[in-house]
Amino acid sequence: DIQNFADSIIAQGLKTVVLIGQGGSTQAPMTITKYNKPDSSRIVFKTLDSDSPVRVRAILAEAKPETTLFVISSKSGGTIALRAVRDAVGDALAEEELVQHLVAITDPGSDLERQAREEGWAAVLPGEPSVGGRFSALSVFGLLPAALVGIDLEELLEHAVEAEKRCSEDAIDNPAIGLASFLYD
Repeated sequence: DIQNFADSIIAQGLKTVVLIGQGGSTQAPMTITKYNKPDSSRIVFKTLDSDSPVRVRAILAEAKPETTLFVISSKSGGTIALRAVRDAVGDALAEEELVQHLVAITDPGSDLERQAREEGWAAVLPGEPSVGGRFSALSVFGLLPAALVGIDLEELLEHAVEAEKRCSEDAIDNPAIGLASFLYD
C-alpha cells in the first residue's frame, strides 16, 4: 500500500517532498533517503525538523507549491512546533490548494489524524502505536519517504530481515557486536 501510494503521488507530477516532523519521525527517513537514495531519485527530498523561522522560510522558498507534497510526520501529532510549521506551510499555499498537498503520518487517534481527516488531506497513513518514534524506521514513518525517493521497499525489508538474523547470532562477526565495540572504543 505504501509503495502504491508513493507511485500514485509521483504519477500526479510530484517533484519535491518536504518531510515535516521532529525526533524519531524524521531521523530514520533523513538517513534512509540520504544514504540509500538511488542515483536517479524520483523526487527531491527535504526534511524540515526545525521550527526556526529562517529554516522554515528557506525550505518553503525552494518549494514550488504545485509540485510539492508536505508530509507531516508525528506519532503524537500534537506538538506546538509541528502546528507552527504546518501553519507556515498554510501561509505559503492558498488554503484551498493546501489540503491537496498534505499527507499525515501519525498514530491512530492523534490530533493530527483528526485534523487531517476533518480538512480532507490527500492521505492519512497510520503509524503503529506500539512502535516508539526512535524505532519507527521500518514502519510507515521510514518506508513512505524511502518509497518516494525510489527505494525498493521489498528489497529494503529483505535486507532488514537479514540484518535481524545476523544481529541475533551469537558469533564474533555479529554486526551489532562490531558496532557496539566501535562505539565503545
